[in-house]
Amino acid sequence: MLGNFIQGFSLGLRSVGYVKLSSPAFKNQGILPVKYTCFGEGVSPPLNLENFSESVRAFAITFDDGNRYHWVIYYVDRRLSNIPEGAREDDLLRFGINDFGIKGYTPPCPTGRRLYRFTLFALSEIPLFKESPTRKELLEYVKKLKLAESHLLCYVNP
Repeated sequence: MLGNFIQGFSLGLRSVGYVKLSSPAFKNQGILPVKYTCFGEGVSPPLNLENFSESVRAFAITFDDGNRYHWVIYYVDRRLSNIPEGAREDDLLRFGINDFGIKGYTPPCPTGRRLYRFTLFALSEIPLFKESPTRKELLEYVKKLKLAESHLLCYVNP
């Protein structure tokens, strides 16, 4: 593991390579700007995705504080290299239901300093759900299709 790079593994004859998740708004293990919390505008932060493998068919992303999931993205088209600030669903980006019952981003709102984690999952297949999945449904699905993952950590200070 190098920074927030995580080396993938071989699955059958396919070499996975690397995936990387980063943000132009904050550094790994840095402070999430107030703009992306309930103390600011509460919009989702911009994210950059790097895919170094042809084996990846799609991505999924989660954002959690270790207890609750604030954002569940069950489909990110493999051709996307970034997710813009204040992202909205479209044909290349599909949201699941977070632990607050919201289909979208719920900004963090801790009472004290807290660590949060964005996780990028590289998937071997495009996820197919009849309806937007919950976090639990997505993570069960990811267990079967995950080729590699990358983490981006941040702190929120109220």
